[in-house]
Amino acid sequence: MKLSPFLAIGWTLAATVLGQQPATPAAPASTEQQKKEPIPLNAAVFDFTEGSDKVKGLGESVGKLLNAELSAQPGMFLVERAEIDKVLSEHEITLSGAAEAGSAVKVGQLTGAQVLVTGRVFNVNNDTYLVAKVISAETSRVYGATSKYGAGGDPAVASNELAGKIAELVTAKGDTLVAKAMSFEDRVAGLKKVVADVQELPAIYVQVSETHLRQQVPDPACETEIQKLLEAVGFRIVKNRAEAKFAITGEAFSQFASRRGNLVCCRARAEIKIENVATHQLVRPDRRTVGAIDLAEEVAGKSALQKAGLELADAFIRNLPR
Repeated sequence: MKLSPFLAIGWTLAATVLGQQPATPAAPASTEQQKKEPIPLNAAVFDFTEGSDKVKGLGESVGKLLNAELSAQPGMFLVERAEIDKVLSEHEITLSGAAEAGSAVKVGQLTGAQVLVTGRVFNVNNDTYLVAKVISAETSRVYGATSKYGAGGDPAVASNELAGKIAELVTAKGDTLVAKAMSFEDRVAGLKKVVADVQELPAIYVQVSETHLRQQVPDPACETEIQKLLEAVGFRIVKNRAEAKFAITGEAFSQFASRRGNLVCCRARAEIKIENVATHQLVRPDRRTVGAIDLAEEVAGKSALQKAGLELADAFIRNLPR
């Protein structure tokens, strides 16, 4: 039976008098209570080291399994294992050495990885433990995750469990694994202090050719970023090489790396040579491998090249030839 408006009002007043307030909708969950979205980042997974002959061969298997399982996690872009092996062999960085903060930063710069995942496989009585280290190549923060299986257990199941724990950890601690972005203005201000004692900053000639491997993309992002930072700090950029004291020349390229939903990850590599124009002497070579993520492949490629140029210019100023 439908209540008249007057009777409905009467019921509401009665409930108020008796101390029974009409029900109100629950307050929405706070931001902290809502599910935290993962920060998109580039990661490199190394083979695990082995604690004894009892687990011989498991370190490589765990590394491959984790690589496959983490590559399916949202927001994680995995560096190709072939690239990791190449870096380790070229620079003689051991797997155990890569677990140290200093080496992690070096490996991160060479592979474009922001986070490194490495670890150890070992036995305790009848149990086999998989202990992972999640290392930031940008902030040097280190976190751990562990899984195990008993006699007759399946290493693949333990690896899958470990991958889930690593993914949760990266989501929860992502803001401490990735370095806080420095504004261009703050970077310029800091670099001006570095060269404050130089009476006159030298003229610089910059020429860095670049390409995106699937297609030519106009405008040299790497070269432009180098010029932009140098000019902002106070260097004079010249178009005629003969007018410069130092010439920065090189090549850069970007390429598609992977895709997660609507996000595309591209990696870029830039190599430069710094030459004294008057003496024709090579002052120093330098290079950077970095990654960037965006909705469009071309923009991600350009962003990676821009980041590489920014880091190279920053390093040039901080190590300015005197």
